[in-house]
Amino acid sequence: MNLQPLITTVQQLPLTEQLELIGKVSQMLQIRYGKTNIRQDSSHTEIPDEFIKNAYSVVNDIRELKADFWPEDESADDIIDFIYEQRKKDRLQ
Repeated sequence: MNLQPLITTVQQLPLTEQLELIGKVSQMLQIRYGKTNIRQDSSHTEIPDEFIKNAYSVVNDIRELKADFWPEDESADDIIDFIYEQRKKDRLQ
């Protein structure tokens, strides 16, 4: 079975539904492979609002995204070239 169409469909779902799907699949796999410590109540499959709120964060200040791991004397072009080279190496492995 080719999973790519399924993955594409799931990526179009809202975050809450994606998380619910993960929970359902996890529960199904645990049952299928004999795990007996699964709670069967309905709260097990619901996604808490607090978890969803913490699943991502809003950036209010662009300075929060500043990366301090790249040498200041290297340009954005150097960074982009580095990324492309790394991707090339990764594909060859």
